[in-house]
Amino acid sequence: RASMAKKKYFYMSKNPEKKKKYRRVQYDKVQVTALTENTSTNNNSESTSNNNVDHVDSEESSSNEMIEGLHPGLEEAEEFISLKRKAGSEYYVKYSTDTEPVSTNELPIPVWCKNRDFVSSLRHTNRVDEYSLHNEIIDFYKYITDTEYDIMMRKDCVRRLTNVAKNLWPDCSVVPFGSYSTGLALPSSDVDVVILGAPASKGKLFLLARYLKTNNICDDTEVISKARVPLVKYVDKKNGCDVDISFNIGNGPENSNIIVKYLKRFKALKYLTVVIKYFLKQRTLNETYLGGIGSYALVLIVLSYLQMAKKQFGNKYDEDYGILLLGFFRLYGREFNYYHTGISVRGDGAYFSKYNRRGYFDDSRPFLLSIEDPHDMDNNVGRSSFKILNVRRAFDYAYTRMTYFPADENYSYASTNLTKILYIDNSIEERRKIVKGVYEQELKRRSNKNRGKKRRYNNNKNNNNNKNNNNNKNNNN
Repeated sequence: RASMAKKKYFYMSKNPEKKKKYRRVQYDKVQVTALTENTSTNNNSESTSNNNVDHVDSEESSSNEMIEGLHPGLEEAEEFISLKRKAGSEYYVKYSTDTEPVSTNELPIPVWCKNRDFVSSLRHTNRVDEYSLHNEIIDFYKYITDTEYDIMMRKDCVRRLTNVAKNLWPDCSVVPFGSYSTGLALPSSDVDVVILGAPASKGKLFLLARYLKTNNICDDTEVISKARVPLVKYVDKKNGCDVDISFNIGNGPENSNIIVKYLKRFKALKYLTVVIKYFLKQRTLNETYLGGIGSYALVLIVLSYLQMAKKQFGNKYDEDYGILLLGFFRLYGREFNYYHTGISVRGDGAYFSKYNRRGYFDDSRPFLLSIEDPHDMDNNVGRSSFKILNVRRAFDYAYTRMTYFPADENYSYASTNLTKILYIDNSIEERRKIVKGVYEQELKRRSNKNRGKKRRYNNNKNNNNNKNNNNNKNNNN
């Protein structure tokens, strides 16, 4: 069989079009098999393989139709898997009831709930009308985003780095970008900075790394000089914040400005992005160098989803963030076709065929996520996310968990909706206490200085008023 397959592939490889089609069919077969391998049993293994082959043939014939739809995806495979889930397959048991339900009185209330007493009085998750997923998403966003001390910490890192860079290159400028400048940073997010106007040689990397150590900014640095984008990475000695420095690349600040504009247009964008970003972080799927989805790519796919939802449902599409979150997990976890479809957010948003755009289809890895950079159409933002199939499984798992309720309302798997997919991380509170201890005294000094300035200003103002009153009296006399 192996020799026959080699001969068949050899003859088909002479024609490039047949070669591409052959590879695509093979990868589609692997895709559907991977989705259904946990649902198949020993008795119906032959019927499962027939369904997979039928799905591949139907998908090849209707690839153009799926591009036009709102949710282009694997309809036949999705139907097949949903039938298996209803039958109580191993796949459904593994991903929806992977923990035993416990009494709701024993479940902890998450720290992000604003009204903890009210949530604890419900004691089960079926009463979503009283504490809905929409309200919990808003509470989670307010809890997880930067506090006053977190903002001070990041500003302090940029300020001290700017002083060191200005001593080396007086004409340079230090510009922060990424989640720090867009306001979508998590407590553990690093600070991305680009130094513009530095020398073009790679020696500047090692020169800056040495000066950071001598100025007591950090104990150790990591210089990545052979990467596509050379970086200097270090951990700030004062507050423990991670800092990534790049040189003479203006795409980062420009992309951040684009995201800020979209955040103003779509009010649901920041809430969904932060929740999904934290969800991926807890599964180590949020780093691009590890094959996950980076912050910029995540914002773009959430934005594309909101653009399509606005087209379908009109201006009232964002009234409930909970419905939007479930729809996102369903789209990118079950329905979206990663093998054929690319994403563009320019204008009102659109999908395109990966085969019709140069640089967006990889023969060796056709499953990669294809996202058009709104600033540069030739740049595929998702080309480095080689673990995108793992991300899709995680999204599918999230949708299954959040739409499953036990039969007995006195027992549950989580105290709230978000705790079904997010676990409570106590390290966040510990880190914030450390940061608060570092900058609390500094904040008191600043407040005392401001009070002193106000007092001096008020005293001078009162003295001037008294002088004016005395002069008016003398003139009257």
